[in-house]
Amino acid sequence: MNESIEQEIKEMREELEEIKEMMVENSKMIKRLHNAYRISYSVSIIKWVIIIGFTLGTFYYIQPYLENILKLYGSINSLTGGVENNGGIDILNALKKF
Repeated sequence: MNESIEQEIKEMREELEEIKEMMVENSKMIKRLHNAYRISYSVSIIKWVIIIGFTLGTFYYIQPYLENILKLYGSINSLTGGVENNGGIDILNALKKF
């Protein structure tokens, strides 16, 4: 009877060692996943900062051209009444000023 108890204790210790090894392996895998998540999150933030920065920078450099186009559109829009009366001469003068 004493031998059977010792055999059971030995088997339990072996099982505990296996469980311990599995826990260590799982812990390593979880750490890797966590690190991968951190890197992915950081790259995502950097990506969006670049996209937003590029958009704002592009708008900053294109803004003077857009303002000129909007002024031209406004002047053409205000002269539409003159097109009917003067045959489009005012629009040609406005385009020459631009």
